[in-house]
Amino acid sequence: MAYVRGAAVGLAGVLAVVSHFHDEIENRYVNDMVAVSTRWGAASDPFEMLDRVERMGKTTRALSEENVASVVVFPESIVQTYHPTLYPILKEIILDDAARAGQTVVIGADLPTADGNFQTAALAFYPDGSSVTALTRQPVPIALWKPWDSTGSFLTNWRSSNILPFRSGIKARVIFCFEEYMPILSLLNEALDDHQMVIVLANTWASSSAETAAIQSRHSEGMAVLFGKRLIKAENRPKVAKGEPERR
Repeated sequence: MAYVRGAAVGLAGVLAVVSHFHDEIENRYVNDMVAVSTRWGAASDPFEMLDRVERMGKTTRALSEENVASVVVFPESIVQTYHPTLYPILKEIILDDAARAGQTVVIGADLPTADGNFQTAALAFYPDGSSVTALTRQPVPIALWKPWDSTGSFLTNWRSSNILPFRSGIKARVIFCFEEYMPILSLLNEALDDHQMVIVLANTWASSSAETAAIQSRHSEGMAVLFGKRLIKAENRPKVAKGEPERR
């Protein structure tokens, strides 16, 4: 797998990707693991979703060409509801090229369940064609977790597997959005699960407050620091309005 050889190379790769989409994509990385944050909001139709997948493919290829990333992480629910018909599209536009480059790609998605509900997940696709799924444990109440409804709710299970394995035995616990406010979930991982780093997937496009999103991040960052873990975060923010500058 490709590793970052010096800060200059890493910075060049990040800038190369950002230049593709101006202020729509932001990257954060630890060694050769890159988290891609976006200003894409919600896709309103299949055509916008296809455009989004194409941009994701351009991002992974740009990072590969710059020899920056062997792991590329996209935000929570970035492809929204994941149906089996989406996989061939992801494979053709993103995963085949990523596999040839030795990249692992992590994609946030909402998985429909057999009983008409959903599970938010991180789908890790590896170069050898295998995959592993990490599941959310606690979606945001009322907006997503609706235990009073028999269908249409996002499921909660505090012992769902949220661990993803990577190269050389490295494992990461995946924290999803609202879970950043819940240190008990990080404590459960620290007590029960072998892992060496933290990956956060967030989806804050529905929030009108950039400050709220920043406060949310401080929670997960604090827990990572407390236990000596490196952290990367991929976040999908509100769409950039015409004439609006990028908010960092």
